[in-house]
This record gives sequence, structure tokens and C-alpha cells, in this order.
Amino acid sequence: MFKLEPLLDVKLRAPRVASPTVPRLRLIEQLCEGLDRKLTLIKAPPGFGKTTAASAWAEALHDRLDARPTRVVWVSLDEYDNNPVQFWRYALTAIDRCLPGRAARALEVLTRSAYPPLEDILTLLINAVIHENQRVVLMLDDYHHVTDPVTTRSLAFLLEHLPLSLHLALLTRAEPSFSLARLRANRHVNELGLEDLRCTPQETQALLECVSGQPIDPATAHELHLRTEGWPVGLQLLAISLQGRREVAEVLKDLRGSHHNVFTYLMDEVLRQQPGEVQHFLLHSALLECLSAPLCDAVLERHDSERMLNELERNQLFLLALDGQRAWFRYHTLFREALLSRLNQQPAVLHQALHDRASLWFAEHGDTFSAVAHALQAGRFERAVALLATVPAPQLMESSLMPKLLRWFEQIPTDLIFSHNALWCPYVNALIYSGQHHAVRTWLRTLEDRVKSLQQHSGLPMMTAEDRGLTLGFIAAYQAILAGLAGDEPRTRALADEASRLLPEEGFPNRTLAVYAHSLAALINGQLLLAHGLSTRAALMAEQNGQIGVGLLFNLTAALYRYMSGQPRDAWRFLEDLARPGMPPLNVASVGYSSVLRGLLLLERNELDAALEAVEQGIHLAEHRCYTSVAEFGLVVLAHVQVARGEYDSASLVIERISQIAGHRVSTFQHTLWLTPLQVRLWLLTGQLSTARIWADSQERAPHPTSVMVRERLDLTRARVLLALHQPERVLDLLEPVVTHAVQQGRGEHVLEARMLQAGAHHQRGALPDALDAVTLAVRQGEPQGYVRRFLNEGSGMAELLALLQRERARDVPAAYLTALLGAFQPTTPTPAPASPEMHVGAHHPLPLTAREMDVLALLARGLSNDDIARHLDLSLHTVKSHVHNLSSKLHSKNRTQTVAKARSLGYIPPEP
Repeated sequence: MFKLEPLLDVKLRAPRVASPTVPRLRLIEQLCEGLDRKLTLIKAPPGFGKTTAASAWAEALHDRLDARPTRVVWVSLDEYDNNPVQFWRYALTAIDRCLPGRAARALEVLTRSAYPPLEDILTLLINAVIHENQRVVLMLDDYHHVTDPVTTRSLAFLLEHLPLSLHLALLTRAEPSFSLARLRANRHVNELGLEDLRCTPQETQALLECVSGQPIDPATAHELHLRTEGWPVGLQLLAISLQGRREVAEVLKDLRGSHHNVFTYLMDEVLRQQPGEVQHFLLHSALLECLSAPLCDAVLERHDSERMLNELERNQLFLLALDGQRAWFRYHTLFREALLSRLNQQPAVLHQALHDRASLWFAEHGDTFSAVAHALQAGRFERAVALLATVPAPQLMESSLMPKLLRWFEQIPTDLIFSHNALWCPYVNALIYSGQHHAVRTWLRTLEDRVKSLQQHSGLPMMTAEDRGLTLGFIAAYQAILAGLAGDEPRTRALADEASRLLPEEGFPNRTLAVYAHSLAALINGQLLLAHGLSTRAALMAEQNGQIGVGLLFNLTAALYRYMSGQPRDAWRFLEDLARPGMPPLNVASVGYSSVLRGLLLLERNELDAALEAVEQGIHLAEHRCYTSVAEFGLVVLAHVQVARGEYDSASLVIERISQIAGHRVSTFQHTLWLTPLQVRLWLLTGQLSTARIWADSQERAPHPTSVMVRERLDLTRARVLLALHQPERVLDLLEPVVTHAVQQGRGEHVLEARMLQAGAHHQRGALPDALDAVTLAVRQGEPQGYVRRFLNEGSGMAELLALLQRERARDVPAAYLTALLGAFQPTTPTPAPASPEMHVGAHHPLPLTAREMDVLALLARGLSNDDIARHLDLSLHTVKSHVHNLSSKLHSKNRTQTVAKARSLGYIPPEP
């Protein structure tokens, strides 16, 4: 889990595209003319020759005689590069190879920092190359794969501060997700689009004649140009089809329809014109993502694949060399997809035979995972399982493999998993990792029944009595984890005790699961200090057994327990201590878990922008690696951040999304811990007091929860509703036992919230001395741990009490901290909705505005259109429209004029002069 994946050298080489038969000098000139701008954007759908044009440009730059030499570095991106660390490893490595040593420091910080500070890293790069005499063009091919918000923001930062020695080129099918409005307005972007990349009528005729080897009548060429709309890949296919001397008029007659239809028709024509052995080779080799002569010889059962590959490349049949030695190739993506479509029309037995031979070849040459993939395609499940069983379990549990492993396990019959005990732990781990708890329970129950049945034909490997005991211990350990995640404390303890009894103390990795399960039981029971100690102990045991990734998971959970104990600053230090020299970035090693925790801690500091970035990065990493539980937890934290930013509609959508994707996976225990308090608070913030009251009433009639953590969370949440209903006496009665027990057992987070609610209740009663007593205790508790957001969440009532505290009891609290808290209260601080039913019914009380909404509002007041606002603030038009909609919703207005007028009346913007 801690290993950074090796970089693929081939992705750092410009694709060896066959020399264009017709030089497109106009494109090269247009690209060269924009070299003094910051960005070149080549954007078009597949098959329009983006890579070909960029490759020709790169060659022209290499040969160009200029006072300032220009060198091109190339990065071919794919879906696996859609995270900031992987993306910048490739980009910085490419630059460092061109300018040795210039990106070395940036690479070092990137790969060794727990949380790579991307802007600092890019600043290191900028400073290192700013005085270079030569210019470097960083060519990012297939940039449309990059959608991660952290990565795109970092690239936008580089563009904003790009030195003259660097030029960025993006080859993409879609508009980049960062805003280009300001760059375009300042003429910093040179763009080639679909219309630029279409062949001109002259280029069309030249291409057809050159590739087909026959003259084409100008009128016919013009008609073919119109039919293909100058689509380069379609024209190349058309030209190849004409090599067979078919009458051009006949082709013209059949050529009609959309690009898809044209492409399908031309593919048929190209294949029909090829000799039989070429057709056979093309179709049967298409199932291989990469091709080499020895591999093709084995799979296609021939001995002349090297000659065939050379011939295909010479005839420009969309074959691209992947290395300088021209040993490995791949087909153009569109071409391969079309070939596969035709191959899929062949009998299934042919597919199976081809995949079977490919599997055997890859297994013989040591590429186990490719061998497994082809074995599964061939239906050779026994071979696939046997191959997987040879891979060390820790390697099978690396997060980078998880999406692929999950797909493979879905294809493998369950009984074959039972027959290979080396796969049991990776299999169960993969299912838990992806949130398939019900499937794990079912599989473990079946395994337990088979072990206890003692039947000879149970489908299990031969077992001694000792083996059976260890297997039952393995089962109990994982069942204990599942029971803990579901909040069943008695069952968790019983199963964890059973696992500890059955598993040896030394040398058996699954014993660590029993210790960790005990930590979950302690959490359920509200014993957070004990839970923290058990989790760190489990982490140490895992590390001693070589389970570095598992140990990191347990340590991060221990940090979460510290946060819940009311120690966010200590949790932050704990996280920082987990980052060790020489290790990959912590957010990558933990598959986003540490980033989500970091966002939660930044939220408590009220560093909302940093919190948002950390949480988004964590969610992206977790979703990318199918780490379902972390992704769902990240969405919960994201919703908290959005509420803090006043983005209530967005938070509601995230909560709805959590419910949709989690489904039955989220237990009542987890739901109550994280979602219920947030949902109720959001109801109160958006004026849905009646909904919150109905929920609170239902809780009074509900059975008493057995979990201490659940019981206290529900009591705190109900107290918040009662406070909004102006029932302070009930609030105080409800909270008195909560505070007593939470203080005794170290649940500091609950203590702090309870004291703030008590202060609010006393304030409502008019008992200011008691209110100041409660808020004094809250401030004293909050200062050592740097709490800010918790106080801001209580709104204007808390601000009033803090101001009164500063006037009347300043000596009783840390003065600097109190001043900082008061300074943090701004007009944009989320304030609870009306505190009484009378205020709620029929009244329109505006919700607070975010800083960005205030920016948009100021420009609305100046009469700017949405387009003008987008350009002025460097936002997308969609984002501006969302802000305008939110303003209208919050200010209860029907149009832009009413929005501005209402804002003036409420003092958000100054009155008209």
C-alpha cells in the first residue's frame, strides 16, 4: 500500500506516429505562432488528428533555428493519472529529464510529503526554470482524463505564474475543467479546434491521392471532402480502401451518414480490401492492448508477426509504436474499438482460444496480472485463481490493484475462492474495502458452515485440526469487524474474544483484527480513550507483521478517536507524526483517508478553503480506488464544510447522494454518529423547524439506544431542536446527565457541544450569570485545542455571549483566544433559523451569504450580466448562475432586480447614491 507505482517510460515519449503523407503546414504555423502565449489548447473529438498535429509540431520545433531553442516533453495521460501526485510525478519527471536537476527538488517534496503542498511544489519548479535560456513545451496528451479538482486547480496555478521558459500544451477531447476566461481575455491561449483540424479540400485531395496511390478527380475529391466533412481518420480509411482499386464513384455512392456510420462503413471497406492474412491478423490481434511480435506469434499461432507488424505500420493501418526499438505497438483507439466490434461477432470459442493462448504467454513471461485477465476472458477460472494465489497477499491488498481485483473476483465462481485459502483474506478485504458488507457476512457464514461440517467434499483445501481452529479464528475476527461497524457492541466483543482465543498471539496477522474489533466495541460504548489505545496497539501489531497499509488504517482511525475525544490539535499532530521520511504522500498511501481527516481538522480551525480542498482530494482518491467507506465518510465531511460555507443547497444534495450510494451499507450506528446531527442542523439552518420538531418528537417515543455514543449524539441533537423551539428548561434537563457522563469518560467533543447548548439555554431563560459560566467552561476547553468553527456554528447568540464574557469576565478566560473567536464572527457566519414556531411561520428571514455570493451580489448591483461576472471573477458561467440562484433563494426574491433591492434593504450592499 505504501509503494508508489512505477512510472511507465513509454508514457513520457511522444507517440511514434507514422510521418504524415501530406504535411499540414498551416497547422504547424498556427501552433508556432502561439508559442509566445502561455497555453496551447488542441481540442477535438477522437479521430481529428490531435496527436498527429502535435507530433508534427514537436518535430518542427526540434528542427527550428531560433535564438531561443525549444524542446518538447511529452506525457500521455490515462484514467489512472487522475490524481495530483501521479499527474505531477509524470509532468515533473518529463521536465527533469529535459532539464536535468531543475525539477528534482519539486519531485522530492511531492513524493516525500505527507500532504504535498502543490502550490509550493510548483513554485519550486517555477523558480528553478525561470532563468532558463531554452523554452520547454510540456505536452499533455489525452488531458480529458484529468478531472480531479485538486489537480486542475494546481495546473491553473502553474498557468497563472508560468515563466517564459515554459509553455503548456493540452491535447483533449473536452474543455479543461478550470476556467480559461481570464487567459482567453488576455490572449494567453492559442487554440486549435475541430474546424482547424478538419482537412481543407486541398489537403483532402493530396491525402487521398498519396495514400490510395491513384489520381483523384478534383470534383470527386471535393465531394468526398464534403461527405467526410474533412474528418482526418475517415479520409485515411477512405484512402486505404481505395488502394484496392475499387471505383471511386461506387465508394461515393455508399458514403453517407454521421461520423459513426461513415467510420463503420469505411472500416468494412478497409478490411474488405486487405488480403485475407492481414484481415485475420488485424481482427485476432485486436484483443491485445499492446502487441509485440513474440506475443502475436503465440496468440495467433504464426511465425511471421514481426513482418506483419512492419507491414501494417508501413501501410499506415493505425499502428503506433510504443518504444524506440519498435518492439511494442498498439492500435489507434478508434481503430481497435472497431476491430473488437467485428471480433465480437465471431464465435465465442474463437475468443476463448485467443485469450487462452494470451494468458499462457503472459504467465510464461512473468506478467501474472495480464495472464489472469486473459484467463478470465477465456473462461479459465481455475487457472486465474491459481495464478492469483501465487501473488503474495500483501501485494493483492495494495490499493492500486483494488478496482481491478474487485472486477476479477466478481467473475470468479465463489467455490473456487473457497478452494484456495491464500485468497481468503484478499477476497474478504476487497469486499469490505468496497463496502459489500452483506456479501462478506454471507461468504463468511458459508465458510464457517463448511469448516464445521467436516465433510470431505466441502470444496475447501485439506485441513488439520489446527488449521480449522485458525480458520474459525479468521472468520470470527472479520465477523467482529463487521459487527463493530454495525454498532453491535455485545456481538463485537464476543467475536473478538473468540478470535483472540483461537489465533496465536505471535505471527498470525488476523489477530490484529481482533484487537481492532475491540477498539470498535469501545467506540460504541463511548470509551474513546480505550478505543484510541486499542487502535494504536492494533496498528503496531500490523506493522510488526509487515501489514504496513493495515497499520496505517488503524493509526488514522486512532487519530479520528482523538478528534472525537475533543482533541483536534492533538489529532493533527498525530497525523503529522504518521508521515515518515522516504514514504509516499500520506494521502496516497491511505487512499484518501488522511486527506478526509485533515479536512475535518481544518474545518474545526475554520480554514474552510483548505478544508474543502483536502476533503475533495480525499473523496477523489477513495472513489478512484473503490474505497467506499472513506468516500462516504468524505462526503459527510464535505457536507459539513458546505454548511460552514453557507452552501446549504449543496450540502442537502450531498446528504441525498450519501443516502443513494450507501443504501443498506450504512448502519443505524454510523448514520446516527455522522449523518443525523448534520441533517437536523441543516433543517434548523434552512428554517425547516417543523421537520426538526417531528424528528425530535419521534426520538422521545423511540427505544432507548444501547450505544452510549449513539444515545449522547441523539440527546445533543434533540437538545438543539428544543433550543430552537424556545424550551430551555427541557434543554437543561436533557443535557445535565450528558455532561456528567461525557466528562467522566473523556468524550470531549460532546462536552464542548453540550456546554455551548447549555449557555444558549441559560441565555434564553435570562439567566446571564449561568450562561456566562457555561460559555466560560466552553472557552477554556476550546482554547488548548484551537476550536473555532464550533463556536461559529452557534451563531449570533454565541457571539453576543462571547462579547459579554469579554466585557465582564475577561480575566477568567484566555484573552487572545477570546479576541480571535470574536474576530472570526462575520456576517457570513451561518446563523440558526428562527428560534420559535411563531417566527418560523409566514416569515422570510434571509440566510447568511458566503463571501463569493457577496462578490457576485456586488457585481449584480453594478448591472453586470452573468457572462461579465464570470469574466470578472474568473468563474465558469454555470458557477455564476448557481450563485445568482442561491442569492435569489436566500433573499426570497424573484428576479435580479428584486435580489439587489432586497440586499440593499438588508444592508448587504450600500444604498444607491
